[in-house]
Amino acid sequence: MMEVPAYAGTTSRSPLCHFRIDYSKCHSRESGNPLKTFITLMKTYYVYILASRKRGTLYIGVTNNLIRRVYEHKNDVVEGFTKKYGVHQLVYFEQTNDVYAALVREKRMKKWYRKWKIELIEKENPEWRDLYDDLVEDGFPLSRE
Repeated sequence: MMEVPAYAGTTSRSPLCHFRIDYSKCHSRESGNPLKTFITLMKTYYVYILASRKRGTLYIGVTNNLIRRVYEHKNDVVEGFTKKYGVHQLVYFEQTNDVYAALVREKRMKKWYRKWKIELIEKENPEWRDLYDDLVEDGFPLSRE
């Protein structure tokens, strides 16, 4: 087991939390190729929170391309929760190089009390600003693909 730090915000790189990942289960069974598994682990993955407005409806997701995925939410490209409830503002995100860590973090955050999610957002983004425009303007890397 290894502890993996999670990071948040557009400029902050301070660890917010740690979660445990069992790397013995990370071997790619489909390919049987440990190198493929290693390369998969070297990409950048994002756990993100969207909101309809300040303290409004929240959505938590995970992606390897944050700008593309938020663009899809904002433009209602895919039918689903965010389109139905108008959840389009990127108010928080974390990044990691481990897909398994990202998936575990997303699942855990989805089980949190709403109060905890709001506290997490307000710790890094007290004004609930939409971070998407900042990412696009700053030339934020889409992914490491």
